[in-house]
Amino acid sequence: MNFSHRAFDARARNDGRSRRPLWQPVSLLLLVIVLFGYRAAVENDSASTQETSFGTIAQCEHRGRGNENFCHYTFPVGDEQYTGVSKAEPGVGFGQKVTVYYNSQNPNVNP
Repeated sequence: MNFSHRAFDARARNDGRSRRPLWQPVSLLLLVIVLFGYRAAVENDSASTQETSFGTIAQCEHRGRGNENFCHYTFPVGDEQYTGVSKAEPGVGFGQKVTVYYNSQNPNVNP
C-alpha cells in the first residue's frame, strides 16, 4: 500500500501544470535581437558610405542555372575608373548607361 501511495504522489507532481523554465525562450529571443541589431548596424554603416555614379556596360554574359544576365561595367569616381560585375535585368547590354552604387571609402566595393 505504501508503494501505490508513492506512485500517486509522483503523478500529482507531474499533472501538466508545472511551469517550464523560461530561460530557453528568453535566451533565444535575446540571441535573435542581438543578431538583428548587428545586421541593422552593418547595413546602416554601409548605407552611410554609399554613393552613386553612372557606369557604362562593357560586356554581358549569360551564366548560371537560370541563364542569368551578368554585366561587366566601368564607372568614374573622381579621376579614377573602376570596374564591377553585377546581375542585370534581361535586355541590358553593351554600351548602356546604368546607375552604380559603390562604397565612397572604397570604390572597388560595389554591389
